[in-house]
Amino acid sequence: QQFKGARQTMNWLTECARLIAAQGQPVSFISPIGVPVVQPYRQRRPFTVVTLLQSITLTNDSDKMPLHRQRQVSAFPPNYVHSLDSSHML
Repeated sequence: QQFKGARQTMNWLTECARLIAAQGQPVSFISPIGVPVVQPYRQRRPFTVVTLLQSITLTNDSDKMPLHRQRQVSAFPPNYVHSLDSSHML
């Protein structure tokens, strides 16, 4: 009850992120100090390279990989709030 307005704001931010991610776009915004932010959360595709001496697992972190929609949605509200918190420290 005490933090009803904060909870409503967080729900609104979550819904915004859900709509953006549903369009296949990463969530992005401009922080209060003018820094552009693009959330980098994409699905990783690990693959293993096997040689005679060892096996190495690599991941493809390319921007061409599909979005990790759930991480885009769940990370946006705290990332946005942290950007607000950090901006007043400068």
